[in-house]
Amino acid sequence: GEQQGVTVNGEFRDSGELAAAHRTLPLPSVVRVENLENGRAVLVRVNDRGPSAPGRIIQLSARAASDLGMGEGSSARVRIRLLGEESRRAALAARNGRMTSLAGPRHQAPAPRAVPIGIITVSPGTGTSRPAAGPQVRSAVELVGRSSGIALTDRPVEATVLYVLAAFSPNRKQVRALRGQLQGIDGVRVSRATVDGRPRFHVCIGPLVSVEQSDGVLDQVIARGLSTARIVVVPATGGKSGVCGHS
Repeated sequence: GEQQGVTVNGEFRDSGELAAAHRTLPLPSVVRVENLENGRAVLVRVNDRGPSAPGRIIQLSARAASDLGMGEGSSARVRIRLLGEESRRAALAARNGRMTSLAGPRHQAPAPRAVPIGIITVSPGTGTSRPAAGPQVRSAVELVGRSSGIALTDRPVEATVLYVLAAFSPNRKQVRALRGQLQGIDGVRVSRATVDGRPRFHVCIGPLVSVEQSDGVLDQVIARGLSTARIVVVPATGGKSGVCGHS
């Protein structure tokens, strides 16, 4: 089950909150998490450090995972976007001794016909809106002083593939040496990206078909001494300008 106790910034962990743990983002901050496997998205408040498992970029509370359509203890391909204004408001509230909650109460009664401003709604693609299935979720913007919301839309899910990013460097010779540490692992390739107008080379393994396969490859890479390796999600349409870009 979800670990209980106190978060890094001194809050009690609550599986019913829309909360998350991240290794490097400021505490607190607000991010939009989109599940790339079903198109659902939710706002969560980052208030803890984690996840500890390699290859994972964010750890969600049970409530947030449920609203994204994820089963208990499961993993999914996600896209994360830091919301600057909402994060600044959440940080100001924390400095003033207030903890902003992104989750409204769970309601067992049928959802009302009218949809209040500021909750997540689902658009079935017919031009009408209906209340989101499951708990009503208030947006961070509303709860820190502004009235706004975020829409979950039924839309085609973006096709993605997985890679293990083993290492990267602007130095081609260094990258070749790092690639040499991965002899015997299938699918190792070097891709070139442009970052801030300068070339950077990535040692990547893939494409990989599932999170489980990616986990296995990541374990092999870490065992070869590349402890900063991680799993990345890349649009299936490719392109050579991004991380692990492919044609």
